[in-house]
Amino acid sequence: MFADALAVTCGWVFAYWLRFNLGLPYPVEDNPFFLYMTVAGIIPLPAVLCFMQAGFYHSRRMDKFHVGYITLIKGILYLMIVILAVLFFFRTVSFSRIFALYFMTGTFIFISLFRYGVRQINRYALMRSPRRRRILIVGNGRTAKNLIEKIRANRIFGVDEVFIALDIEDAGLQREINRVLSDVHVDINFVPDIYHSINLNPAIIDFSGIPVMVLRQSPLYGWNRLVKRLFDITGALTGILIFSIPMLITAVLIRLHSKGSVIYKQRRTGLDGVDFHIYKFRSMRTDAEIQSGAVWAVKMTTARLLSEKLSAGPVLMSCLSF
Repeated sequence: MFADALAVTCGWVFAYWLRFNLGLPYPVEDNPFFLYMTVAGIIPLPAVLCFMQAGFYHSRRMDKFHVGYITLIKGILYLMIVILAVLFFFRTVSFSRIFALYFMTGTFIFISLFRYGVRQINRYALMRSPRRRRILIVGNGRTAKNLIEKIRANRIFGVDEVFIALDIEDAGLQREINRVLSDVHVDINFVPDIYHSINLNPAIIDFSGIPVMVLRQSPLYGWNRLVKRLFDITGALTGILIFSIPMLITAVLIRLHSKGSVIYKQRRTGLDGVDFHIYKFRSMRTDAEIQSGAVWAVKMTTARLLSEKLSAGPVLMSCLSF
C-alpha cells in the first residue's frame, strides 16, 4: 500500500509538471504550486481506500495479469468520483479536465511500473533461491490436469502449496484429505470441478463465515451501480445537447406529416423485473397495422427517414427519469 500511495503522489506531481511546467497542451499563466502540492500530500490516503474498495488488494498470486489492471482502473475511477464529490463542496477550488486526465494516466503508469518491478524482483529471487518450490496436487482427473497446465503457465508461487483438485466423482475423499492436511503448515487451495460444464467467471464471497461461490451476479450493485448511473446521466445530457435541434426538427416533421402523437411509447422490462416505458419517435401512422398487421414500410418520406435515424433520441430522456 505504501508503494501505491507513493505512486499516486508521483502521478499527481507528474500531472502538475506536464500541465504547469511544460504547459501541455497549451501554457497557462496561473501556477498554484502550494495548492497542488498540499493536495499531493493528502490524496494518497483516499486513493488507497478507493483501491481497497475496488478489490485491488485482494490476493492475486494466481489471477491473470490483466485482472489487476482492471481493478486498478476501477480504483482510479473511484478516486476521481471522490475528488469530484469533494470539489462540489469547495467551489473555490477546481482542477482542469486536462490535469485530471494527466493524473489518471500518470497514476496508472506509476503503479503499473512499481508493481511490475516488484513482480520481476520476486521472480528473480525465486529462481535464484536454493529452496525449490514444491507444489502438491491431490487429484488425478481432468480438474487436476487442467490445474497443472495453469501452474506451468503461471510460474510465480512464493511458498509451498497444496491444491486439492478432485473430480466430482471423487468428492468423498475430501474429508480424509482434510484430516491428513490438518497438521501440515502449507497453503491449501481447493479447485472445484465446475469449469468443465459452465462458462462462467465465479467469485468467492464470505457469508457469515461460510465460503460461497458466486456463479453469476448482476454487476449493477454498490459502486458499480453509482458509476453506471453517473455514466448514464452524463451520456444522456451530452446526447440531448448535441442532438436537440435535429430531434426538434424531426418532431415538427412528424407532426406535419401525419396526425397522432409524435412519441411512440412501449413497455419494457428492466433490472429485477421492473417495468418501465421506452420512448421513441413515431415512424408510422397510428393506424398503420390495424387492417394489414405488421408489414414492411414501402414508402420512405423525409419525416420517416429522420425518425428512423433519430428514433432513439427520446430514450435519452428516459435515462434521466430513472
